[in-house]
Amino acid sequence: MRAKFFLLLFLVVGIIISIAFVFLLSYSKYPQKFSKSSFDKSTPSWSPNGALIACTSYSDDLNKLIAISTKDGRNTIVSEFTDSIFFPSWSPSGDEIVFQMNQNGNNDIWKYSLKSKKLSRLTSNPNSDISPKWSPDGEKIAFVSSRSGNNDIWIISAQGGNEVQVTENSADDSFPSWSPDGESLVFSSHRSGSWDLWLVSLKNKKLLQLTQNPGIEDVPVWSPKGDAIVYRAIKNERSDIWLLTFPERKEKRITYSKSFQWYPTWSPNGEFIAFQSDMSGNKDIWIAPTSSSLYTASIKARKLLNFAKWVVHEIAEEVLRRELD
Repeated sequence: MRAKFFLLLFLVVGIIISIAFVFLLSYSKYPQKFSKSSFDKSTPSWSPNGALIACTSYSDDLNKLIAISTKDGRNTIVSEFTDSIFFPSWSPSGDEIVFQMNQNGNNDIWKYSLKSKKLSRLTSNPNSDISPKWSPDGEKIAFVSSRSGNNDIWIISAQGGNEVQVTENSADDSFPSWSPDGESLVFSSHRSGSWDLWLVSLKNKKLLQLTQNPGIEDVPVWSPKGDAIVYRAIKNERSDIWLLTFPERKEKRITYSKSFQWYPTWSPNGEFIAFQSDMSGNKDIWIAPTSSSLYTASIKARKLLNFAKWVVHEIAEEVLRRELD
């Protein structure tokens, strides 16, 4: 009787585990969590060739520029700094990374060469310069500066100099991102009374409001094909990754989690999005496809596996208790 019971038990558990592995193996080529260390990682940026995701981290009293392999999730320290760094952005050639660095309480834009290992300063201003984004042609860098009295969008040459103010408003603008053709910038602005997505033409500085929703919509990034913008939205006290598709301007939710999702970045082929999440307890880099919620499927599979473990533990424990009684 006892043998038949355990045979039936493990048959049920086997079916559950098989279903779970169908979920996991379907997505095994693209791991949901890239990070392999316990240190927080933030502000990811996908490399032009798709092989690496750059991000920033802090450990052992040092601020680190990290490159995570999209093949095996291995972390490589690109460089270490005593000053805090955030928002890395790859050059189109993939041999340089620009980011913001805070020295003596003030942020400026810096550039790091992966070939020469040299660090060069692009802005030097008593006001804060943050959130740099490299242009598609590699000639310019968009960033946010408070030098005009509040946060506005500016552009600077990739070699430094030739600084040009793009937006000018009493409300704050933030997180610029280039269109694939380099003719416009999408950004988040509070000029409408809430944080919404806006578009500015670099030819005539004409503005177009893309979203108008309650809550916060920020950190927008153009897709490689220019047919969508990924962004973070806080709606109903939940922070998730969303898509705004073109030309219909349809909003699509990518992540479904009670954890905090932020800082999305596109894969070069436009099929996947990497982002920062604290779903595992730490701030880690995760991935989801644009077509469906990849890591949500993984969560379901892992829950099935956990359920199988629970079944074995609880029922086996109950059988043992009865035997002892």
